[in-house]
Amino acid sequence: MATHFSSPIQKAGLPYQRFEFSGTRNYNIGANYAYTWQNVYLFGETAISRSGGMGTVNGMTANLSNKVELAMLYRYYARDFHTFYGNTFGEGTRNINEQGFYTGIKIKPFPKWDLTAYYDRFRFPCLRHRMDGPSQGDEYKLRLLFRPNRQSSLYAQFRAESKGRNVADNITSIDYVGQANRKNYLLYYEFTPTPVVNLRSRVHFISFELESLQATGYFISQDINFNFNKIRLSTRYAVFDTDDYETRRYAFERDVLYAFSIPAFS
Repeated sequence: MATHFSSPIQKAGLPYQRFEFSGTRNYNIGANYAYTWQNVYLFGETAISRSGGMGTVNGMTANLSNKVELAMLYRYYARDFHTFYGNTFGEGTRNINEQGFYTGIKIKPFPKWDLTAYYDRFRFPCLRHRMDGPSQGDEYKLRLLFRPNRQSSLYAQFRAESKGRNVADNITSIDYVGQANRKNYLLYYEFTPTPVVNLRSRVHFISFELESLQATGYFISQDINFNFNKIRLSTRYAVFDTDDYETRRYAFERDVLYAFSIPAFS
């Protein structure tokens, strides 16, 4: 893949932009590969950009039994790896200056019950936006799902994330990187009593902590959807209250055909 711009791209020169792309030309050369062995599927992709930076993602999925599924993935994106169209697995919004290891598992302990969980450990070796130094963090999630019948489902979910962030408004001469801790608690219930009516209830609580800053928020919503032969109607009533934008809640909303939106409530 080769890209050429008629005018050069030049960043503002901030410290965290030192290894960002600049100029008019870039190219990426890469290869993807996969191999299946019994119940194990191995896959990956590795590429290099014009700057010499490398990006690679390699993983595996396995059916350990008829009740246990496992997934593992390692990624590495150099600080000078430049890709305009890359959109692979990562904690950051772009595939640059990151490395990490992800493990996910799905267990079916009993009929009608599903237990899913993952743990992701990551680090950013170089500076990033709002991070004036190397940083690291982790994220994990646990979800317990119960489907008593085809008409209803219920799940409880807990997700926690710890990530580096500049600590502003401190007594030091410069901002330093602290650990921002965010926790999410979610309870979701869906019920379809008839082919026409569908009900979805959601209760969500969020907490955020960074040094002395502590904030909380909640979001409660009730959706009612009607599905007639040629007409679909949907409505939602929601109540939310957050201390600030850090405790915002994203909620999926229906839109026109083949489109959707996920606004933030705060």
